[in-house]
Amino acid sequence: MAVKITRDVLEGYLNCEYKGWLQLGGEEGQKSDYEMMATDLRRQLHTRVVADLLARQVEGGTWQGAILAPEMLKEGLSVIVNATLVSFLSTSPPSAEKFCE
Repeated sequence: MAVKITRDVLEGYLNCEYKGWLQLGGEEGQKSDYEMMATDLRRQLHTRVVADLLARQVEGGTWQGAILAPEMLKEGLSVIVNATLVSFLSTSPPSAEKFCE
């Protein structure tokens, strides 16, 4: 079974393995005001940084918004922005004793 690992799933996993596992399974909770504010600030910063980064690069040295396979990463591009990495990974739930505190 192919599983799509999104940015939210990855960030959820980094904050809490169990939250990441639940998000991977498609479960979503209600976001707090703080989480919505932090997400908005992160999105604004990301937009500014990407614009600045792309302005500094020469033509042909970047990919933006591409769908990448591992083989494509071997091309040695200097900047890859807003890309989706397609790969087949096996997933298993975190162990029961590693739940979030």
